[in-house]
This record gives sequence, structure tokens and C-alpha cells, in this order.
Amino acid sequence: MTTSCRPFLSAVLASALALSPLPLAAQDAADPPPEAQDLPEMAKIEQAWNRGDFVTVRQGLKVLAEETGTALAQYRYGRILIEGRGGPRDPRGAALWLERAVEQNHAEAATLLARLYLSQVPGGPERDATRAAELLTRAATRGDAQAQYLLALLYQNGDGVKRDTDATYNWLLAAAEQRHAQAQFALAAIHLNSETGDRDEGIRWLRAAAGQGIADAQIQLATLLDTADTPVTNRAEALDWYRRAAESGHVLAQRMLGTRYLTGDGVSADPQEALRWLGQAAQAGDAGAMSNLGYAFAAGQTLPQDMTQAALWYGRAAEHGLGRAMVALARMYETGTGVTANFDTAVALYTRALETDDDALARVELGRLAAAGQLDGRVAPQRAVPWVLAALRA
Repeated sequence: MTTSCRPFLSAVLASALALSPLPLAAQDAADPPPEAQDLPEMAKIEQAWNRGDFVTVRQGLKVLAEETGTALAQYRYGRILIEGRGGPRDPRGAALWLERAVEQNHAEAATLLARLYLSQVPGGPERDATRAAELLTRAATRGDAQAQYLLALLYQNGDGVKRDTDATYNWLLAAAEQRHAQAQFALAAIHLNSETGDRDEGIRWLRAAAGQGIADAQIQLATLLDTADTPVTNRAEALDWYRRAAESGHVLAQRMLGTRYLTGDGVSADPQEALRWLGQAAQAGDAGAMSNLGYAFAAGQTLPQDMTQAALWYGRAAEHGLGRAMVALARMYETGTGVTANFDTAVALYTRALETDDDALARVELGRLAAAGQLDGRVAPQRAVPWVLAALRA
């Protein structure tokens, strides 16, 4: 199966290697031999982890890894060395302990060591995608879902292995069927973004990933459901998915949800909800949300009209490089609305907007000024000609 989807591999491989408490495997819960009665117990180490006593965790795992040689202890000790809990980070030492666990066929250790070889952690081993692929293959064939997912990404990008779209799909499917959320999301992208994909399958996997809390999947599903006149259109359900993503901190979803409440699109207009969600997105640095707040205060429909606030939010969006906010703010400087009139500032903002994706809006405004002779002596006539034509077409 071919696909135009290329997940950003480095972002996945650079994700936090967090150590979380794991249940004891059956073979590790057996009574220790008499000579090992004085060794720390894994259950007590897990209790120390749960109460945040990472020094005890680290010291206990070190003893178990050195004295018992069990793969579980070696693996967990390697994890805590990577994380730097209870002491300094030691990725190179972690690699040594993980290698010992791999020698005992510990699948999760192989996966974690592969991630270490791929992520170029400072102080860790040199990047070696070929060795990582070997480790992931060992773990993936034993059913480790994380290994299956990462191996699929390597095949997709031709990193350490020859690029293979069939292997990519098969390993993603194996991981997705084990409820690996990122694999489900990647599998959905393959179906939805490729000419040979199955749209129904894509939506099924997208729902699965969204249901597991993947915010990007939630907003993509919401967008599909929000699109008019399709077999899956359901604007009420779309709103629910926007809200889930917004509540998890997804900035675009916050802007979308706030805008819906601002305009009354599919919901009753609600000024408090509009301010709540647009404000959160704006505080997170989303220029679109800032611009929408500017529009809201300028329009005075859902929110009370306040041109000073409108200019403030348009100004913040303009500082973040949003062209349409520059154009709106320029109009305010041109007319002295909400700000002290300043024609030079207005022209400067219109001109800056020419370098953005909203350059068409700026050309129309500059063409209007040029046609009225207000740019005479400020701009070369030949430069203004296309602006005037744009204004005439508009």
C-alpha cells in the first residue's frame, strides 16, 4: 500500500522515556533462593516508586540487577538510569544493562535500547538505526506493540532498513490490533491519505485512536464529522470531539471550539465559553485565536464591542506574524478606531502583510489607497499598479 503520510519520526523517538511501575511477571514473583533473602524485593521497590522515593528505587534496582541478574531488574535499572531518577542520568550505563536484559530475550529492554540508539540522547551511544532495527525486530516478533510501531516507522522512512510500504502497513496493523494508539492513528492516516486506502477503515482506526485520547486524532475526526454533506457528517458529534481535544490542551481545538461559541455555529452563542476557549488558545500563543478575539471585540455581537480591546488582540496576532490581523489593525490605524490614527503605521502594517499568507488582503487595501492617491510620494507608481488591479478585481 502506498501512502503520502510520513509521521515525524524524530518527534516520536525523542519522546520522554518515562519509567512507570510495572506489574511483576509471573516468573519474577517466585520466592527467592535462600541466599537471596536479604536482597531488596521488587514489590517494595515498586512501593517506593509509588511514593516518590526514587533514591530507594534506584539503589534497590542496582542491587537486584547486579546480584540476581534477572532480565526484569536489568531492564528496570536501565530505564531509571535513562530517566535520571534518584541520581544523575546515565544513558551509557543504561545501554549496558539493557544489553544484558536483551541477551535474556527481554522484549521491552530491546525496544527501549532501540529507542536509545535512535534518539541520540546526550551521553548515550551513537545513533545506530541498523542496530535499532535489529532490536525492534526481535521485540516486534515477540509481540511488543511499541516495537512494532517503531519498526513500522523505520520501514516507512527507510531508516536502518530498506523502505518497505508493505512492512510498514503490516507492523502498524499488528500494533494497532494491540490497541497501540499512535499506531492506530498512523494506520488511519495511511487509509485516509492514500489513493488505495479504505476510507471506512481509516475512520474506524481514527475513532480508535481518538477514543484513546490522541488529541490530533480527535481534532482530525472532528474535522471529518464537521465537513458538510458527507456520509459521516455529524456536527453534534464533531463538537464533542473538539471539546475532548480542547480539554486535553490542544490549542487548535481550543480555537475552533471558542470560535464556534463566538459565532453560534452549531451551538448557541455563548460569550463566556467563547472567551474561555479563545483565551486559552491565545495564552498558548495561537495567533488565530488572538485575531478571532480582535474580531469578536470589534464586531460587538457575542461580546460587547470594545475597539481598544480589538486593537490590542489584533496587535498581538500581528506580532505573531498573522497577516489578516495586520490588515485589520492597519485599518484601525488608518481610521483612528481604537487607536490613535497614524497613516504611516497603517501603510507599514499593510506592507508587512504582503509578506504573509494573507498578502491578497493587503494588496486590495494598498490598491485602494493608491487609487485614491494616498500613496503618492510614498511608493513607486509601478509598484502600486498590481495593487490597484487587485483592488479593482475585488
